This record gives sequence, structure tokens and C-alpha cells, in this order.
Amino acid sequence: MSIYILLLALLFVKFWDIAPLGYISEDIQLITILIYLILGCFFFKRRKRLAVSHKYKYLIWIFVGILLSMIPAYLFYDQSFFQSLITYRVNILLLTIVALFRISPKLEEIVLGLYYFAILMLLVEILMPLYPSLFVISEKKLNYAYATGDMSSLKAIAGIGYVCIPMFYYLQKIKENFSINILFRIIILFAVFFLAENRSNLFPVMLFMLYTFWHIRSKYKPVILFGILLGCIVFFISQKELFLSLYEESIEQINDTDYNRNKAYAYYLFNACPNFLCYILGNGRISIHHNPMVANLMEDGIFNTDVGFIGYWNEFGIIPVIVMFAMFYMVLKAKTFPYFMKLLVLHFIFGGLTVSYFGSDVKIFHFVLYYYLYFYYQRHFYEKSSVPNNSCRI
Repeated sequence: MSIYILLLALLFVKFWDIAPLGYISEDIQLITILIYLILGCFFFKRRKRLAVSHKYKYLIWIFVGILLSMIPAYLFYDQSFFQSLITYRVNILLLTIVALFRISPKLEEIVLGLYYFAILMLLVEILMPLYPSLFVISEKKLNYAYATGDMSSLKAIAGIGYVCIPMFYYLQKIKENFSINILFRIIILFAVFFLAENRSNLFPVMLFMLYTFWHIRSKYKPVILFGILLGCIVFFISQKELFLSLYEESIEQINDTDYNRNKAYAYYLFNACPNFLCYILGNGRISIHHNPMVANLMEDGIFNTDVGFIGYWNEFGIIPVIVMFAMFYMVLKAKTFPYFMKLLVLHFIFGGLTVSYFGSDVKIFHFVLYYYLYFYYQRHFYEKSSVPNNSCRI
């Protein structure tokens, strides 16, 4: 099952556009994922399913919000419902949630599959600058880089959010019982975040690591903390220039009114909605082939994907966003949910204005995993035997 999860994650990131797989169109990728999910449902049909009541209630409301956003697209942008169905097609990947409930992977299997994914991602991060010709740069990525002026985005590797799940899981494990083996895995996973140089992921992860290390439970805690502190000092000194450049870049962009994210915030908050109804139901996802407005926004460096929940709300309205935050609230409030799930939610919130956008194929899978794990830990169906333990050696 761990290998199945690994391959599923790789399909969502299109194997990081390694040639020749990088030449596969998004529609072929979508169809391949759906076929793979159907095969998984048949292949693992004998597995014991996760017994959870009302597990689709949030998913239904998310789909309701998405479908209702087609109304403003029709009323104010003259986009037919048929055209909207085509333009919205990536959202069918939310049905991965249904497939996961039928397959019912254990937490340990998900973590192990994503840990393997992280190791492969680390190798890709090392290979990409050395052998760039191995990777296909899509037209979409090129257009984004030229529109925003961010050439570093050409080197961005999809799926960094998936690595949060094994990272936070292992932080929970080391907090409860310190282990050199677990610490080694955390260092490997941190290397993935570090090499990605994505500030919206790197800085929260560093904060969570420091907080967790401070609260580890061990009779050798003073010695462990001293060793970790010494290692952190050596690491930060050796990478001081990189951290300073990331910090300075962040400050510069915050104060730059022409920075693409600042322009996107201003546009989506104050200028994007032609009618009050759009503030409730969203504007819909408008096809670039149907309305020149989308192409004009892209040329100006304004993308929904850049501004997290604001961009998602602008497309699909307030209903899906409310649903997601209701789930976040329950995780933070309820004692049923473990430490690593709370870290995952905090990570979503910290990235709420940047990376927490769940309308693209890669990001949808991140939310799908969270959704499944949410019900995995629902109070009335929580089984102690499902808590990370001995059922799978990771």
C-alpha cells in the first residue's frame, strides 16, 4: 500500500516533469490518475475499510460551492455551464477522497509512502541543477515565470506540501520518545524543504521543529537539546547568507507594490468582483480561451494560485473556504486529533495567503490527504490500534 501511495503522489506531480513523462498533457495526467484510483479500488477491495459515518459531508459542501460558482461565471462572464464543466475538470480529482476511503490505507502506510516520495524529491532537487535537460519545462511554468519575473519558479519542484505529512508525523514521534533514527529522518525531510527554498514552507517547518525539540520527552533532554542547539548553530552559520537573502527578499517583496502577490491581493480583494454575488459564490474559474481578462491578468503577474485562500475564494466562493476552516477549527480544538495533525493545520493557516490554494491538481492531493486523515481520527471512530505503533515499521 505504501508503494501505491507513492505512485499516486508521483502521478499528481507528473513525476516532476522528468522527460519524457513531462511531455504528457494535463488531460492525459488527469485520466491516468482516475484510472489508477479505480484500479486501486479493485485491487485493494478485500482490505478492511475505515468505518466512518458522514465522511462525505464536507466534500459534498465543497462540491456545492464549486458548482454554485458556475452561476456568476455564467451571469457576469458569459461562460456557459458546459464550458465551466470543462474548465473546472481538475476538481474531479477531489473524488480521490472517495477512492481513499474505499482503499482505506493506514496512517503508517501513508507516511511511509510519502517518506519514499520525499527521498525521491531530494534526489530530484539535487539532479535538477546538475542535469536540467532531464526535465521538461511546461508552457504554463514558462508563462508564469515571465509574467511574474520570478525565474526561480522554473526550478520549483511540485509536491513539497506532501512532505509535511511525514515531517510532522516524525516530529510527533520524536516529541513523545526521542530516537536517533527518527531524528535522522527528520533531518532528511528538512533537507527537502531547505533545498526547495520555498519560504512559505521552510519557515513554518523550522518553527515547528524548534518548538517540538524544546518539548521532547526524555531523561536525557538537556544533553539532546545541547546537541541539537550546537548542530543548529553550525548549520545556520554555514548557511547564513542564504537565510539572509531569503529574509531580505521577503522584506523587499512586502514593501514592493509592484510585486505580483501584492498586486494579486489588491485585485482579488477590491477589483475582481463585478457584483456582490461574486463575493459569496466567487467569480468562477474562467477559461483563458473564453475571456481575454484571464490572459491579461496572467500577463500582469496576477494568479489565483499565488494568494492561497483568497485566490480560492475568488474562484469558488466562500462556501468551500468556510468548510475547510471549519475542519481546521475542529482539528485545533478537539483532543481526538494528534499533534502532527495540528501542525498540518497550522501549516495550512500560515500559508493561507500564499501556498494554501487547493484548486490545482498538485494542491488538491495535499488537501485530499488531510481530508482522509481528518476522518481517520474522528472521535467516535478513533481506534487506539490505528495510532502510529507497530503495524508497519517506519
